[in-house]
Amino acid sequence: MCWVNCAATTYSMDGKEGFSVNYTGGSNDNKMQVKLAANEEIFFEYSNSQTKNNAVKTGENYMQCDSKNFVINIPVKTGDVIYIKYSAKGGTAAALDVYGSEPAITADAEAVKTCSGKTEGESVIFKATATKGGTAKIKETSGGMRVYAISINQEPTGIQNVKVADAKSANGAIYNLAGQKVNESYKGIVIKNGKKYIQK
Repeated sequence: MCWVNCAATTYSMDGKEGFSVNYTGGSNDNKMQVKLAANEEIFFEYSNSQTKNNAVKTGENYMQCDSKNFVINIPVKTGDVIYIKYSAKGGTAAALDVYGSEPAITADAEAVKTCSGKTEGESVIFKATATKGGTAKIKETSGGMRVYAISINQEPTGIQNVKVADAKSANGAIYNLAGQKVNESYKGIVIKNGKKYIQK
């Protein structure tokens, strides 16, 4: 979901048309912010001196940030553990690290800060723990990235196969991407019976 200094569009990637966002700010003072439909408290922020088409786009089971210097903003409470499952977007390795002069989180000793692979099978987990409540900021500083999952206090699973479908037709509980149980009125990407769906 586009929020500030951006325009929603579509883009064909891996042979499938998906959601895409163009950065329209064109100034380091104008930051693009893109919210996740599954959890609108988490958003991706980007600024640059030039506009950029398809700065963010979606594949079948990931979101791709097509440039470095994207900052992932995640609200946290003291002790929360953040997991980000990610890979590179192409030939340049992706690199994640804690960002900001007074960070609310510290990268764990086992946090994987770089990834050269560009498929989900080659993805890695960046892990950080909140040292205080606030907004955790994690920055990609290399060449862009593919994000497969962001979760708090629950290690992300390898769930695949994002489908546009009516989740009401399946049996079982419904969860958002943070692993929280939601009902049928929830809008966004949901997990039901081990598969992802877009619930409208």
